[in-house]
Amino acid sequence: MHISNEIKLIIQRTLPLTMGVLAIMAVQLVDTVFIGMLGVNALNAQGLTLPFSSVIISIQVGIGVAATCLISRYVGEKNQPKANRFATLGLLLGTLAISLLVLSLWFFEKALFTLFIDDKVDSVQMAGIQHQFSAYWGIWLMSALAGAVFYFVSSVYRANQDSSTPGKLLIASSILNLVFDPIFIFVLDMGIAGAALASCLAFTLCAAYMLLKPIAKGWFTLQIFYKSAFEDLRVLTSNAIATTANQFLPAISALVSMYLIARVGPQAIAVWGIAMKMEGLLLVLSLSLTMSIPPIIGSYLGNQQFGDIQQIIKAATKLILLIHTVIALFVMLSSAYLVEVIGGGLGLDRDLHFVLVLLPLSYGPLGLCMVMVSAFNALDLAKRALVVSFIRLFVLFIPAIYLGSLFGNIQSIIIAAAIANTLAGLSAWYLMRKQWQSTEKTMKLIAA
Repeated sequence: MHISNEIKLIIQRTLPLTMGVLAIMAVQLVDTVFIGMLGVNALNAQGLTLPFSSVIISIQVGIGVAATCLISRYVGEKNQPKANRFATLGLLLGTLAISLLVLSLWFFEKALFTLFIDDKVDSVQMAGIQHQFSAYWGIWLMSALAGAVFYFVSSVYRANQDSSTPGKLLIASSILNLVFDPIFIFVLDMGIAGAALASCLAFTLCAAYMLLKPIAKGWFTLQIFYKSAFEDLRVLTSNAIATTANQFLPAISALVSMYLIARVGPQAIAVWGIAMKMEGLLLVLSLSLTMSIPPIIGSYLGNQQFGDIQQIIKAATKLILLIHTVIALFVMLSSAYLVEVIGGGLGLDRDLHFVLVLLPLSYGPLGLCMVMVSAFNALDLAKRALVVSFIRLFVLFIPAIYLGSLFGNIQSIIIAAAIANTLAGLSAWYLMRKQWQSTEKTMKLIAA
């Protein structure tokens, strides 16, 4: 019964976040479906942006988390003017950092394209991919910047105890994206550039709308050149560097993985790109749990309710494994239909079917690993969280992708990735169990 209550608490805290994240992930998958209608070269072009998306999101989340922590701290201390200053600094610093990164990526477009496309690719096909990539790259970078600004503004909302508005605007941006996509891609005949423009416009409109409330409520300040501005900027930058460092591991892993997969060929890039879009959608529960579980653990930790911490982690573990097993079975049974919808007519049916049958089976352990990382962070064990992430990405995942790529086909890479995900979940659970045993021994010594 106790476990049931814990699961109810988890669902209550996680459901609103899940709806917002699910909306974004679903739209990204629909984007892929629309782009797939334009051909394999268009899918290749979109797939090449995945590692750069990871880099941008790493910096975006790092700065956003740092700003949120500082803003919420001063809101809790009833020092709203100080909170407002950090809100303004966070938005300005984040926007400036992402703008500089986007500008750099745009400037090195040709070099980055050459880096990820193998020389053995047929010259005609390479020219086709490069044409699609060039049409997509610049506008996609602008959409990434718009998405980052949206995230920075939503961080101010969450820090000021309003999490419902960002969730609603996430759904609104998704609906706008779905409306704009077919209009720009097909009606206006913009092709792949239309997909990027749809995302850019949706995020821009929602970010602009979200700025109205903080300005009206006085959550921002125009006084940016105040006496302690440089000291506050130093504190924010220092915190942002620390949080971004942990976020960069997945980004580096994505870059290395894409480089290895690109050596296999353009078809492998297209299949992997679709697989990663599917992964984001199917892992939406785990992604939401990484945001909802830490506050629960934090409150228990503050009251020294160590038994309740174990119960909440066990409950989350059961929920993750159960739901991901159900999802994997559903995807497996409907794989033929999904292949037709996602990649029908592109000559990728066999590989996509293989992806849908095998890879989702490993998402339960992968989701467990992700939540264990968040739990370690909530327990103020950041180094242990870093160890778990490092093991998952650099001891297991990247070596697995490398070994799979040696066989020269995407199916071997998918098998290797599934094994790595499963081992990552097992290793994360093992390290958490060891932490519990260590804590229990310490408590017994204190009691003695």
